[in-house]
Amino acid sequence: MSPSGARLAGALDMVDPTGAIVIIAHGFRSSMKSRTSSSIARTLSHLGINTLRFDFYGHGHSTGEFADVTLTKALQDLHAVIGFVRDRGYEQVGLFGSSFGGMVSLLVASEDMNLFAVVLKSPVVDYAAKEIHRRGKKGIQVWKDQGTVEYILPNGVRLPLHYAFYEDSLQYAGYAYVQKITAPTLFVHGDADTVVPVEQSEQAVELMMNATLEKLSGVNHFYDKKEDFSRLLILTESFFSQATRK
Repeated sequence: MSPSGARLAGALDMVDPTGAIVIIAHGFRSSMKSRTSSSIARTLSHLGINTLRFDFYGHGHSTGEFADVTLTKALQDLHAVIGFVRDRGYEQVGLFGSSFGGMVSLLVASEDMNLFAVVLKSPVVDYAAKEIHRRGKKGIQVWKDQGTVEYILPNGVRLPLHYAFYEDSLQYAGYAYVQKITAPTLFVHGDADTVVPVEQSEQAVELMMNATLEKLSGVNHFYDKKEDFSRLLILTESFFSQATRK
């Protein structure tokens, strides 16, 4: 059970009980069964790295209402999952975060100095700025006035999201928190991303002491082309492989 109030669903892929483990944090409206989460788990398993995929509050098979999702609740979820694996003896813990899960991973990494490596796929760094970029200030005001906006899940189901999500994101606005991150961190971001501007990753990397950016030419937020997605997997595999050898 997470402090967010959710009973979290997860899938542990264990290949070496004494080895490193990477926790995989999915994107917004996604789940631990997504193409990205499942593919990263398989890729790292082939390296001998354990993985734990899980569903955030209000997503997948975890409890909680999607309408009540906030970054703070997601942050509590990821901390709880890290505590879970450390309680079971895993000492070398890393993170892989995608989009929304990328920002949650960054926030956790700014508070947890014992992570061995972090890889981020097209992460949000400033969610408030992302929402303004997407909706404009007028759209944010409409969201506030109406109390909710509608999101369409991958399965086509339409669900409301409360304005509290945006209000909560304001406490994490800006880039100051990334300066606290000490873990080696890799950003992978396409320069054709219209969902999360690549400039967010560029600005974050400039402020971090141990971070690199692989900017992929012509790649969008969804890595639709097979070769683009394969490139993500190769970069992730290489980065975690090198990190575990140090």
